[in-house]
Amino acid sequence: MAKSVKPRRGASSKGKAISLREVKKLYVRTRNDTSTAGAGTKPSRGSETAGAETGTGSGTGSRPLLRALTIVWVQNNGVPFNTSDGFFAQLSRNGQVVARARFDNFGVAVFRNIGTLTDVSYRLTIFSNNGQIFRQRTLPAGIEAFAVIG
Repeated sequence: MAKSVKPRRGASSKGKAISLREVKKLYVRTRNDTSTAGAGTKPSRGSETAGAETGTGSGTGSRPLLRALTIVWVQNNGVPFNTSDGFFAQLSRNGQVVARARFDNFGVAVFRNIGTLTDVSYRLTIFSNNGQIFRQRTLPAGIEAFAVIG
């Protein structure tokens, strides 16, 4: 029998969880950056040194905040699922597996080999540790994060 996904209780003091409000800010920021960057292009990273850009939340930065494609699996109320039972995500394109990433305990999976903003669309599949498919979504091109709701 497959294990069910349990809702996460409480907030993480380690800063690994991300709220739905933060996901929406990232989505709006990604849409703004994509519309100004031009079709199919990535903003220049120049000589970044410290990882993520430190912004004030204005959404007007010229670079993606996240360097690697990040997936957040949240409940309908925006709280991330407890994925400590061993879930993983798989990206595919044209029927070929491109990358796999494990979810941490707080509903977040990071595809470190997929840079942002993405150049192409992907098919995302979320599996349990025993291989049962839980969710499938199509990810558009030009994103740095994606929230799977429900």
